[in-house]
Amino acid sequence: MPKKKYLLLFCSSFCPMLHAQTPDMMPEGSTDIDLGVAALIAPSYEGSDKQKFYLLPFASVVWSNGVFLAPGEIGLRLPSPQHLQYGPLLSYELQSNRTDRNASSSLVFTPGAYFNYRLDHQLGFRSRLDYGAASLHQGIRLHLASWFSMPLAPHQSLSAELGLTLANQRYMQSYFGISPEQTMNSGLPAYAARAGIKNTYLQVGWNMELSPKYDFSTRLSINRLWGSAASSPLTTKTNTVSLMSSLTYHY
Repeated sequence: MPKKKYLLLFCSSFCPMLHAQTPDMMPEGSTDIDLGVAALIAPSYEGSDKQKFYLLPFASVVWSNGVFLAPGEIGLRLPSPQHLQYGPLLSYELQSNRTDRNASSSLVFTPGAYFNYRLDHQLGFRSRLDYGAASLHQGIRLHLASWFSMPLAPHQSLSAELGLTLANQRYMQSYFGISPEQTMNSGLPAYAARAGIKNTYLQVGWNMELSPKYDFSTRLSINRLWGSAASSPLTTKTNTVSLMSSLTYHY
C-alpha cells in the first residue's frame, strides 16, 4: 500500500482509540489544537490474523463555535447543556474491496450524527449513527459505548470503554460477504452476510500529563467479531488485540 494511504488506513481502522473531544465551554473566538504522533500494533484489517506496526502523525482542532476536526471525522456540537453533546458528524475512511486482491482503495465520506451523555466527569455514554458507508453507499452503522475514567495519581488517570457496533445487511455484505462474481477474484466460496452485531470491544487506557503542553497515553483494545462478520471466509481471526501509544502536544 502506498505510504500516502497509511494515514487514511489509520483513520478508518484505529480512530476509535483516539476519540475526538467535542468542545465544552471555550472563550469566544478561541481554538484548541492538538498535534501528536501515534505508534501502534494492530491487525492489518478487521478480522485479520496478521499484525502490522504503524508510526503516524495526527491532529485535532476544536473551535469555540462547536466545530471540531479529528482523525477520521469532522463534526459540530450544537448548543446543549454541559452534560450533553450532540450534532451532525461526517466520517471519512479508506474503503477497499477485500475480496479483490487487485482492487484499489478510495476515500469515502459518510454523513451521520452523534449523541454523548455524561453522568459526571468519570462516567458517560457515546453513540453515533452513520449512513452511506460500504458499496452502493447504503451501509448503516450504529456504534454504542460506555466509558469510565478515574484519577490514578497526580497527573495520571486510568480509563475503560466497552462498546459494540451494529450494521445493516448492505454494510455487512460489503465488508464481510462474497458475491458469486467476487469468488473469481478471491478464490473463496460465495457468502451472504446478514445484519446484526458486527463487533464488540473492550479498551483500557492510561494517560499521563507530562507538562501543561504534553500528554502521553497508552491504550489496549480487545476486539471480537460476531455473527456474519465472525463466520465470513474473509475473517481469519475473530478475537484481535491492538496496542497504541501516543504523544500529544497541546498547541
